[in-house]
Amino acid sequence: MYAAYWHEVALLESAPQRALSTTLLITPSFGLSNAEAFMALSDTLTNPLESLQLEKVVQLVFFHPQWTFRDGAERTGGSAGNFARRSPFPMINILRTPQVFSFACLCLLLSEVFCRWYFFCILTNYKI
Repeated sequence: MYAAYWHEVALLESAPQRALSTTLLITPSFGLSNAEAFMALSDTLTNPLESLQLEKVVQLVFFHPQWTFRDGAERTGGSAGNFARRSPFPMINILRTPQVFSFACLCLLLSEVFCRWYFFCILTNYKI
């Protein structure tokens, strides 16, 4: 499991951005029925990224059939928020951090454009 993960991280880091943007590591034989074991694995995969200074290069997103957010809060159990990270099999999405950041900035920009347009419509009584 670890060898496959680090192979994918190295591949993502070395490949040109236009050639490879993300990779999805599906682990059907690891932690399928044990969400806690999969979450422990997620820690062992995430923690070295900082010490290796790779957190600015790759970002990890984990999915599991029994996913629940760690903080619990209002999302425990059957809450709909937990379903955002549920999948048929345990999976690790390895993303390029700069692309995630660029997309987030684009979303903020589009949100601002939409808000300005919406308020223009309200102020001018433009029919939407």
